Amino acid sequence: MKGWLKVSGLVLLTMCMGACTGNGEGDPLPADSLAALVQQLGLPIQKDSLIACAASGQHGFLQEDSGLPVSVIYLPVANSGETWYYESAGPVTDKTDLSQYQRQSLQTRPLLNGFLRKLVHPGRPVETVGIVATVSNGKLFLSNEINIKSADQPTAFNTGDISVDLSSPLMPSFQWPVSPVGEDAIYFHVVSDPQNNLVSGTYSFDRNFRFYDLSNVVLNINDKNPPPVLNAGGMYTFSVMAVSPDNWVNAFWSKGFEAECWDHPGHRMGYQFRRFIMVTPPPRRGLYRILFMNFPVLATPSLP
Repeated sequence: MKGWLKVSGLVLLTMCMGACTGNGEGDPLPADSLAALVQQLGLPIQKDSLIACAASGQHGFLQEDSGLPVSVIYLPVANSGETWYYESAGPVTDKTDLSQYQRQSLQTRPLLNGFLRKLVHPGRPVETVGIVATVSNGKLFLSNEINIKSADQPTAFNTGDISVDLSSPLMPSFQWPVSPVGEDAIYFHVVSDPQNNLVSGTYSFDRNFRFYDLSNVVLNINDKNPPPVLNAGGMYTFSVMAVSPDNWVNAFWSKGFEAECWDHPGHRMGYQFRRFIMVTPPPRRGLYRILFMNFPVLATPSLP
């Protein structure tokens, strides 16, 4: 699988290889480099399991502070502690050389009420490469490399409308266009509620998704049982990120919708309350109790 969704095994570092040797044989490692962290911790490295990407601009659920134009977004690793961010000073030719990534002091803020996290980034005048790192269960987790392209290729927002099909009961389907750049490796789609809670978070190579059909989903970050459902009449937001092979977000789309329940395309189906009379047996001679009870009854409007 391309980019930041590769699934690979555990990489055991029994020695600091070329990536951790500095600029030459026997050279000391830069004190604040990622290579120095690897050497200091001496932990096995879990690669490709810390999902991360970056986007420029503050739109949709990223919106917060226009003075911090880049968001480095990541899915927190279970049972992880502090999260660090390392970045090169400019373009790199060998992304595996960990000595060229220096620790950056960036604030971490919640996204979607903490389901995701983001590092607020000031942006760079040139393209750089970043890596997110954290420790969990005795392993050092490293994200795949993220190209920060805010200077030359800012993220495009709502460059084409999202098509929403509400013809199936509480299972809307969505379609979206290719990003203007056209170098999309994968699509990350989120359904969120008005309180900014994540309802579903999924990835696909296709430019379509139907809630909650996982047949074309390659990764589900909110995999739970029972699966999430939409409430009839509820308002939701559908957001999509088009992610490049180097984990930069090429485009971001977002559209609100109301979860409807339909019995026929173009006809709404709901519930009405009907009143029933129930006569109960007399508890004693000569006395009957009459109860008036309201029951929900499915109301299907007649078709024209």
